[in-house]
Amino acid sequence: MAAMFAELFSTRVRCSAVSLALPARRDLGGGLAPIIATGLYAKYHSNFGVSIYVSGACVFSLCCAHMLRETRGADLDEHTASGAAATALAG
Repeated sequence: MAAMFAELFSTRVRCSAVSLALPARRDLGGGLAPIIATGLYAKYHSNFGVSIYVSGACVFSLCCAHMLRETRGADLDEHTASGAAATALAG
């Protein structure tokens, strides 16, 4: 995953962008998933709600992975849209 994240940003902002994206992914996905799963299990007293939640997360992940652009053969020094946005946010 780290290599995929590194290829999403231009070399100018790569370190900052990846250092923000990886902890955010870990905190949101890894931190909230057990809380949501526990809440679903407590509400429905069954694993069915948790299964639906996990299935939905998998479908969302597949959709996101499908929308990623291919970087093979691309000039990683060029300013891409995501790199330009990160540069604008950085000031």
